[in-house]
Amino acid sequence: MPSRFEPCGLCQIQAMRYGTIPVAAAVGGLKDTVRHVSSFGVFREGGRNGAKNRRSRKKKVMGNLGNGWLCDPDDQKALARTVVAALRLREKQPELWRRIRHAGMAKDWGWAVAAELYERVAREVGARRNRGFKESNK
Repeated sequence: MPSRFEPCGLCQIQAMRYGTIPVAAAVGGLKDTVRHVSSFGVFREGGRNGAKNRRSRKKKVMGNLGNGWLCDPDDQKALARTVVAALRLREKQPELWRRIRHAGMAKDWGWAVAAELYERVAREVGARRNRGFKESNK
């Protein structure tokens, strides 16, 4: 999904739901929903094109699985490298590829989840505001 601008990004969500692992530009909604897979299948915050510290990352494969690949939106070579990395993982680690596919298919992107997160944030902000108000009136 090469893109320079993506305000929401429904295509990658639909792709994951139906079993396609996205390779996407790290912009907007794509960056918010695609968790970059390193060379070990491990999610790396803001990561692109594989893990730097392979030993520490290898141990975390089970609990921190990514769901796609991200690349620089303005770099055609980065897109090509990312596609090659994805295909290499599919060829050399088919079981890991299957787990990444299933993780994307199982993710709940529904409004109920989003509403719950927003409600939690609103409660936390309200609680902080109330604490600050009580402290300032002492």
